[in-house]
Amino acid sequence: MIWDKDYGVGEVEKWKESEGTIRMKTMLKLMQNPKNGIPEEKLPRFEEIVQTTKGAECEGKFMKAMAERLALYTQTYGRTAELLDDHTVLVTFACHHGYYKHAPKGKFQFPDSVETYFERCAGGRLYEYEKALGIKLRIKSVDTSPLKENILHPVKFIFEILE
Repeated sequence: MIWDKDYGVGEVEKWKESEGTIRMKTMLKLMQNPKNGIPEEKLPRFEEIVQTTKGAECEGKFMKAMAERLALYTQTYGRTAELLDDHTVLVTFACHHGYYKHAPKGKFQFPDSVETYFERCAGGRLYEYEKALGIKLRIKSVDTSPLKENILHPVKFIFEILE
């Protein structure tokens, strides 16, 4: 591999190690922004992880702490979400203000664009989870299933973490 010849295997490993640490430092800076609403008493844990670990270990511990924070938020506010191994957030729910509220009664008029309709719901959820986690997210996918297949959690959103 030309890359290894130019830089040396040890240097490539150092670069990979620093990349994970840099991503976590970037996420920490987002969390420290007062606009993101992260309570100051929650930040020291993330700061300690960034200061005391490096590379994959730093990323692993940081994401584990993030998953714990997400679990606490979902328990507190009755949401269903989880941090996946690929560092995306999976949110499942039933939309209670539109289709899923009125469809069983036969009173719902289906929108012109299902994607647009659920993207608006995804935008609301995105905002909630950005505030809860103190990081920036982006909608990666929106998946819906018919009510007869899954009435409790027929909508699934996957959000990517932006760095």
